[in-house]
Amino acid sequence: MISKLLIPAVLERYSPRVDKSFTLTFSTQILTPEQKVIVDKLHQQFVYLLIKESEIDNAEQKMMDSLQVEVGDSKKTPGQRMRGVLYLLFKQDPKGFATADEFYKAEMEKIILHYRGKLED
Repeated sequence: MISKLLIPAVLERYSPRVDKSFTLTFSTQILTPEQKVIVDKLHQQFVYLLIKESEIDNAEQKMMDSLQVEVGDSKKTPGQRMRGVLYLLFKQDPKGFATADEFYKAEMEKIILHYRGKLED
């Protein structure tokens, strides 16, 4: 069963990331025990987020209920997926590079040279 949670929240912070994505931080009022279970289940999971200044009306709720969810990297191109993986590698071990972009270019060059070496002349 797909978990759903609709709660009012305050967008407290947002910050851009190197890979062009954003980090969003929200705060809520006190959660019920049921809401806490859902939040715990969804922690570190890919989810969809609707941000709206006013309450969601019945038509919007029906529309959201009818959405078909594609989970994971299915909408990303292979290049976007590779950039994301290399960004995570940079975060784990920057290998002396000052920025994720420098790390990405160096790692991509290694990959290119590896496969170029497999080409027949």
